[in-house]
Amino acid sequence: MRLRGDDTLVSMDVIPAENEKSELLTILENGYGKRTVVARHFKSQNRGGMGVRASKTTAKTGPVVKAIVLSGYSEGDDLALVSRSGQVIRIHIKSVKRLGRDTQGVTLMRLRGKDKVASVTLISPDDNISPDDNIITSDKTPPPVTAPPARKA
Repeated sequence: MRLRGDDTLVSMDVIPAENEKSELLTILENGYGKRTVVARHFKSQNRGGMGVRASKTTAKTGPVVKAIVLSGYSEGDDLALVSRSGQVIRIHIKSVKRLGRDTQGVTLMRLRGKDKVASVTLISPDDNISPDDNIITSDKTPPPVTAPPARKA
C-alpha cells in the first residue's frame, strides 16, 4: 500500500473471502465510531494500491484510533472503549450504527474535557467477565465502592 503525505497505517486485518457480511468497525479518537459493510464499500485492490478512505476525519472526530474487521460476530458481542483518563464504556456491537465509507460516524463515548479514546477491544460472551470485575456497562450503574475493613490495633 502506498501512503500519501501525512497518512499513517493504523490497523491491518484479514477479510475472509467467503464472508460477504464482514464489516469494518472504525473508532475515532474523540469517541466517534461506525460499522461499514466491506463488500459494499471497499473494492479489492492489488498490491501497491493507494487504498480508499475508511472514515472522514476532522478536528471534531479526531484521527482513527482502531479499525477492526468484524466477521461472524455474535449478537452478544460487546465493544469496550477506554479513554486516556481511565473512563471505560461497554456497548453492544449491534448498537454501533452501520454507515457508509466516507462518513464521520456517531458518538459512541462522551468524553470529558480534552480526554481521548486510548484503547478499544472486542468482548465476547465467552470471555467470562463477571459483574465483580468493575467494568461499567452502558446499561448498568457502576458497582459501589467500599472501604477496606479497619485493622484492630
